[in-house]
Amino acid sequence: MGTIIGNFEILEQIASGGMAVIYKARQTTLDRLVVIKELKSAFKEDKEIIARFEQEAKAVARLQHENIVNVIEFWHKGGSYYIAMEYLDGADLSRILESTGPLPLNIGLIIASDIARALEYAHERGIVHRDLKPSNILISKEGKVKLTDFGIAHIEEELGGKGLTRAGLYMGTPAYMSPEQTDGKPADPSSDIWSFGCVLYEIFSGQRAFAEHGKSTLMESIRKGKRTPQTEHFKKTAPWRLRRFINLCLKMKPGNRPTIQQSRAYLLSLAQQENKGKDYSMVLKSFFEDKKGFNPVEAKTTVKQTAPKTLPLKKVVWMATAVAIMAIIAGGGYAFLKGNTLAVIKESAARIRGPMKIPFAGTMSEFIRKNWSLFPSQSAKPQSQTTESASHAAALPTQTTMPVYHAAVLLTQAAEPVSHTAVLPATTAANVAPVLPKIGYVRVVALPWAEVYIDGKKVGLTPTAQRFQVTAGKHKVQFKNPYYKSVSKVVEVSSNRIILVKVDLKKGRKKK
Repeated sequence: MGTIIGNFEILEQIASGGMAVIYKARQTTLDRLVVIKELKSAFKEDKEIIARFEQEAKAVARLQHENIVNVIEFWHKGGSYYIAMEYLDGADLSRILESTGPLPLNIGLIIASDIARALEYAHERGIVHRDLKPSNILISKEGKVKLTDFGIAHIEEELGGKGLTRAGLYMGTPAYMSPEQTDGKPADPSSDIWSFGCVLYEIFSGQRAFAEHGKSTLMESIRKGKRTPQTEHFKKTAPWRLRRFINLCLKMKPGNRPTIQQSRAYLLSLAQQENKGKDYSMVLKSFFEDKKGFNPVEAKTTVKQTAPKTLPLKKVVWMATAVAIMAIIAGGGYAFLKGNTLAVIKESAARIRGPMKIPFAGTMSEFIRKNWSLFPSQSAKPQSQTTESASHAAALPTQTTMPVYHAAVLLTQAAEPVSHTAVLPATTAANVAPVLPKIGYVRVVALPWAEVYIDGKKVGLTPTAQRFQVTAGKHKVQFKNPYYKSVSKVVEVSSNRIILVKVDLKKGRKKK
């Protein structure tokens, strides 16, 4: 922190993904906040990754649109590679949906039409996003919607990155990938339309369009078009014409999906009808501020207490008698016989409910009326609690402060991968320092896609940018796809090194 990198002063680290570290910084020459994305040291010798990092900067720099984040600068110094990008104070759509649940029709249509405008602009310039998902859609506190993460975009024109097209086939986020992408085919604008349909489904239903169903894996569900059943909420809030449009976006054959121009025109007309000429930014800003959408932590489960009911006088007298009898049983007879009724009540309450302070002023009836909930009774229910939460409260993050989301959080993995095979000693002697194992990493690429197993344990699903942490030494890496023959490779991993394992399963297609 405080380091000067070029014309930028690092203020704080705000995220770390599988391939890059993200910093909040100040551009000293213009005195404005920016985001700096630094390629991790583990990848600085990987020419393919470096080329992709530079390609990302060039791809987004060509896109100057109000609904797309801006790239400010790309440079490298001392073997380190950096991208400076526009800073956006707000939250991504994934976190917003976690806190608010499905969005109202007018709000969802504003976001949908803005995404469509960004995609239309990119497609007209020969760029396909290829990884459209809620976490790559950012909404600022001023109500601006911006699309980010063109880091794996395919550029039809020559950018010096044409040779990266094949590598790009392996990238993407499985839950939002089109069927043709899961087969390893090149992505085109219709692939973005499929992903767009998945995002729209999630905006209005609150759940992903595709998931594992029974014995079917996520990829199988996508390839067979097995969608998640529509919720009643989805049917009530999204009119049938909108649901029909989403279904068209999710057609299995790319040629049957609408174009981005058709999508933008249709969604924009619906958004205008639902918002009746209101300023879109103000509508979004007001809605998400009210719903705590910019800070999901504040939208977590809250508990409110219901006021105790006032008891009739006869019940109060009956309870006072019951309390006195309970006091004798509980061992307060001595104080009771001395005539210290309040001491009896305090002692009884302490025995029944634990140590507590009982304020008392006024008559006995008033005391019982105010504090009756301290004493259990079949006819008098204890003070109740009701829970109010957002529909996705269980999925909310546990941190106490909301992290800043911005235009440079571009990676599909938000955190470092968890170790799958490295095991620390269970116990060590008090006077002996623990012996830590040497750690290395395995990165995998499979065409078209595969379940990945390391030493017999399933660790993930390709395509993924995740590195799998293992102990240094030999490990067996298996790739399984129900449509192709499995492939196994034994690799030797060195300490603090990354080994890349690539396979092409299409060479061994199973016979039907």
